[in-house]
Amino acid sequence: HTVVPERDLNTNELIYQAESPDEEALVKGAAELGLSFIDRKAEKVIIQAAATGGDGGTNLEYEILATIPFDSTRKRMSVVCRLPDGTIRIMCKGADTIVFGLLAGSEDQASLNTHLDAFARDGLRTLVLAQRDLTSSEFKIWRKKWHDAETSTGDRSQRLAEAAAEVERDLKLVGATAIEDKLQDGVPQTIADLAKAGIKLWVLTGDKMETAINIGYSCRLLTPEMYLIKMPAEKQDGPGPKNDWGITAQLEALETLVESAFMASTGSPQSTPSGTTTTSLDTDPRRTLPKPLLDDGSTAEEDVEAPHQNDFAMSEHLGLVIEGSTAVEAILGNTELENRLLRIASACRAVVACRVSPAQKRLLVQLVKDAPKRQDSSWSFERPITLAIGDGANDVGMIQEAQIGVGISGKEGRQAVNNADFAIAQFRFLKPLLLYHGRRNYRRLSKVIIYSFEKNIVLTFVLFYFQSDCAWSGTSFYESWVYSGYNFFLGLLPFCMGFFDVDIRDVTVDRYPRLYAAGLYRMDLNVTNMVYGTIESILASLLIYYLCRDAFDRAGFAWQQHGKVSDVWVFGTTVFVSMVCAMAARAILIVNSWNAIVAICLFAQAAMLYTFILFMAQANIWLDYDFYGVAYHTFGLGTFWLVSFALVPATVATLQLLIHVIHLEFFPSLNDIGMEVDHGYVDGTHKDAIDSLPLRLRSSVHELVNKFFFGTDSIKRRASLVTRESLRQLHESMTDDQRSRVGFHHNVASSYAYDAPGTGYGAGAGSDPTFSHDPNLRPSSSTTTVL
Repeated sequence: HTVVPERDLNTNELIYQAESPDEEALVKGAAELGLSFIDRKAEKVIIQAAATGGDGGTNLEYEILATIPFDSTRKRMSVVCRLPDGTIRIMCKGADTIVFGLLAGSEDQASLNTHLDAFARDGLRTLVLAQRDLTSSEFKIWRKKWHDAETSTGDRSQRLAEAAAEVERDLKLVGATAIEDKLQDGVPQTIADLAKAGIKLWVLTGDKMETAINIGYSCRLLTPEMYLIKMPAEKQDGPGPKNDWGITAQLEALETLVESAFMASTGSPQSTPSGTTTTSLDTDPRRTLPKPLLDDGSTAEEDVEAPHQNDFAMSEHLGLVIEGSTAVEAILGNTELENRLLRIASACRAVVACRVSPAQKRLLVQLVKDAPKRQDSSWSFERPITLAIGDGANDVGMIQEAQIGVGISGKEGRQAVNNADFAIAQFRFLKPLLLYHGRRNYRRLSKVIIYSFEKNIVLTFVLFYFQSDCAWSGTSFYESWVYSGYNFFLGLLPFCMGFFDVDIRDVTVDRYPRLYAAGLYRMDLNVTNMVYGTIESILASLLIYYLCRDAFDRAGFAWQQHGKVSDVWVFGTTVFVSMVCAMAARAILIVNSWNAIVAICLFAQAAMLYTFILFMAQANIWLDYDFYGVAYHTFGLGTFWLVSFALVPATVATLQLLIHVIHLEFFPSLNDIGMEVDHGYVDGTHKDAIDSLPLRLRSSVHELVNKFFFGTDSIKRRASLVTRESLRQLHESMTDDQRSRVGFHHNVASSYAYDAPGTGYGAGAGSDPTFSHDPNLRPSSSTTTVL
């Protein structure tokens, strides 16, 4: 191990500094058993063996001759040391699948495997220990090779691996260790809420399959009513003739299984992997296909649509458990198997990958991230955004590979934090990071982008209308300096949108995690909303220009003052001020939070506009003589204030309100209903119905715009939920042998009390009544969640 012991200067208490909490736990466990690690020198470690009576003890000095470090490929660590009696011994610890392959015999392996399985079912992390004594001559020969490999400048990694393999062989089994790795407070509830928000969760861990499954149950990623798919299947005893651990055949059978469950949910006849045909469900087939994107799967009969030809199957009651040393190793690098894995994974609510190395974690993230680029039309989602979160150095590759990397600071060190985009202290902070800040910032930025797009469309089209009136002569409509300040005069209100706007309170989002769908399904920043904004901006520009022109033409006398006749500069200034006021009114109606900051920014914006125009009208005697005095003449006209400050902004605002009312009344989205719920009512009554509402009506204008821009052949594929009843029926139609060969299981045996009540958020390890809220506790046995 790499633990460093230190003495507290005040209490003389021994404190262990470790790179990994696992190593610290093992060293402390040995101390409890009477073998205390008390000192580490340059090439020696000192162990104190407690005396029989409990007082004092004997110090044992071990000389460290060589250390073979752990890495993601080897999955083990070894040390060559000289014992106090002079014996040279290699000691090795690592994963059971690795160490078992280094043993000289297998006489004790079966017995130890039984214990390892029991530990794994209890949710414990296991390591296997083995050792072998070396002769002096054997050690001298090996030590020279090891030194040459360490000092090599070419192929150093390969030579080190070869030298390590030469000494790590014919080992004798010593035993195994099992460590309880508690969940941090709030992990189960966080994962449950993220799943309710519609986020697909993958857990990638280096633990055994049984341990990974129990961690999945304890953190509520997996639920007792779920059916699990295990890869490779339990009936697969070896690599098989294709050297793929039967993964090819299993994936083919699983595709048939998922398709059969999907057809059962739609009420159509289907074939099971066993080749038999089952009939449709007894219930109304249209009622077994819940409306997509609902949380509880409930729906009214009249709201259910028949499955579209492009629909794909997805179930809230299906989980995938895949082993890294066999299944993942066989799948990665094989394009056909990768595509099939993605199809199966997209049908599952959660994926748990166990026994995966750091390199495999990174490749799995890359596999999901690059899925749309594949020439495989059956991929279910468009442009998935991957988020990887981890707390250790073995998660760095995965964190860097994902679009968004989150590091958790704790006892695993700061490697993950240093390589992440965001750093949090505990896993439960991922929920506010995504559901509160992430959702809100997405909506704010979307609003700012679309508003900026709209106000510049208005500016451009107004100039276009003026040029059509002046015979495309290129006559300037605005004073150049005033024209350049357009976005400056409208800059404070977008600032309020981007920093202070709040559409829905955190407590409402916490109650309804499904509101996160705003960003998950790109409901705010999309082509449809851009088209909406463009059409509305064109209508606004027509009103702004032609209302001003009509007022100028029909009441020309009203624009005269003290014998001075108005010209194009007066007209242009009137249109410009009307346009800025109209766009400011639009921003006010877009902002959801009216507060003192918005009011201050609005008045400051208006003050900057009028002050700057007055200044330029006076200063332009040196810059542009034609604009000199225009502001004094214009601002002195009552007609100017009536048109620019009242008529035009009110008319444009009325248009915006009309469109908004039509949208809310006939085409409300989930966000709109969420804001009504946040205020305590839906359709005028106090009820909480948001969980049973679709994201957006499919008969809305959004669907028409999508079809117009993307065509009927490119309609986005949507999920048709496979019901638990169809999975149950399919499971019962198969024999035990068929289920084992396909890897289709239910009621996975476990001795882990993940359903035990506790004082925390969830059950199992996360709800231990004695659990301390230690921020240094890791989220879950060095597991990593990919969203």
